[in-house]
Amino acid sequence: MKLLAKYNRVNLAATIIVLLLISIVYYYFIEATLVHQLDKSLVVEEREISDYVKENGQLPEPSADKDEQETFTASNEIIKRKYSSIKLFDNVHKEQVLYRQLEFPLNVNAISYKIEIRKSQEETEDLVQLILKITSVIVLILFSTLFIINRFVLNKLWKPFNSTLEKIKRFNISETNKVILEPTNIDEFTELNDAVSAMTKKASHDYGEIKTFTENASHEIQTPLAIISSKLELLSQSENLKEEQMNIIQTISETTNRLSRL
Repeated sequence: MKLLAKYNRVNLAATIIVLLLISIVYYYFIEATLVHQLDKSLVVEEREISDYVKENGQLPEPSADKDEQETFTASNEIIKRKYSSIKLFDNVHKEQVLYRQLEFPLNVNAISYKIEIRKSQEETEDLVQLILKITSVIVLILFSTLFIINRFVLNKLWKPFNSTLEKIKRFNISETNKVILEPTNIDEFTELNDAVSAMTKKASHDYGEIKTFTENASHEIQTPLAIISSKLELLSQSENLKEEQMNIIQTISETTNRLSRL
């Protein structure tokens, strides 16, 4: 697997995981923010009811709309002030509606009441979904941009490396032509080119030294071998040589010729 392909896979997987985690955190953050705004509006309603009781000595008429509901119930129980999210069935629209509710105690003319104020969370949920849709589009655009960058820009950035690799493949140590590498403004590829240039230059130099040495060594060996061959030829032409001596001279001559070819 090529480095660029592996990088793209790792980058793609990491991007997807990070975006999923961020999306989940972002969803709950937006929802918590909008619910907090609802809680603040419930507090405003609570103050208005308390102020109305102080001025008039009685509770106001409770609201019974779909978006906002109020219930006042006389109770002798100990009531704690608390927020909650509940679902109630709407008889008009025949559906379950999610509400944000504030429950708190209120004393009116020595009578303890449990006050419940509810505001619909449907608009909040719709707003959260709208924000998520817009965010999804932005993420999709970002993801597409990253893909284009990884596909085209990185290929262009790796072009000097691929060029250097191709020059290394075509390098022939016996040729005297110097390896010319493509210049680049990327430090790592510049260091690679410098190392390759130094390596090929040293290899060519060492090859030239070995070639010169073998040529000189061959010449120096050929000279005494030629002398030996000529002396053996003269010796073989001598008179009164026995057969055994001729065989020895023939063996020496064959060995000398083999060494000369080597």
